[in-house]
Amino acid sequence: MPLLACRLEVYAPRMLLKVWVGLISVTCGFLVTWFLGGSRPPIIWILAAFGVLGAITLLPDRSWARPTWSEREPEPLRPADPAPDDVEINRGVVSDVLRIVRATDVEELRREDFSSPWPKRRVEPYETLFSAQGSMSRPLDLELDLALETLLSQTAAFLDFYRAHTVADPLVASGEWQMLADAGAETTPRRARFERESEQLRDRAQAVASAYDQFVAVAARRNWLPRGAPTPRLSPNDAFEADAGPRVEPAERRRRAG
Repeated sequence: MPLLACRLEVYAPRMLLKVWVGLISVTCGFLVTWFLGGSRPPIIWILAAFGVLGAITLLPDRSWARPTWSEREPEPLRPADPAPDDVEINRGVVSDVLRIVRATDVEELRREDFSSPWPKRRVEPYETLFSAQGSMSRPLDLELDLALETLLSQTAAFLDFYRAHTVADPLVASGEWQMLADAGAETTPRRARFERESEQLRDRAQAVASAYDQFVAVAARRNWLPRGAPTPRLSPNDAFEADAGPRVEPAERRRRAG
């Protein structure tokens, strides 16, 4: 019943108009017949013509039998293919990130345990990436943009802790080696603090490496990796299933970059 009422509400004005047109046509036919004196043979044809017009207008409107918009089966939503310019922008972002932070840089960071002094160059790619984020284009693909945002956030968290708890190795005159401030401490409290800080620094480094893997995995799934790029450690279907390490909100990360 609600469906019938809806159809009558939609199509009743159209049907009523046809009824009125039919009645007017028949009435005009009778009037013309009467005016011309209905005994003449042409009057029969005039009356018949008006009758046919009236009958045509009174024919049922079959358009109501077609399903309305609300009754049709919804079509499944399919993601639109990105425009060629969008693809080039996304590929450019991927190339920029992989040019700054190479796969070998990530593997070195992944293996570093920070229990002994390490070369400063091991962290320099991430400082460059963090400094370059203001001039980098943003991806137009939402998943790739989220992966880049995660990588930059994890990098910010790692660098914040790194700058707060490490110092230059005093035994290297060039200053090209870095160490935790409490490295080599002999007292129990300082030694415990050193072990705690080295573990926290390792966790943040692993979070950066994991975010990098996720970024590469998304780019690989979209076929946006440059030629010769490394194969992602994560399967593309595993991207973003694990959230590793502390995260920094985008606004806070931009504030720190400024």
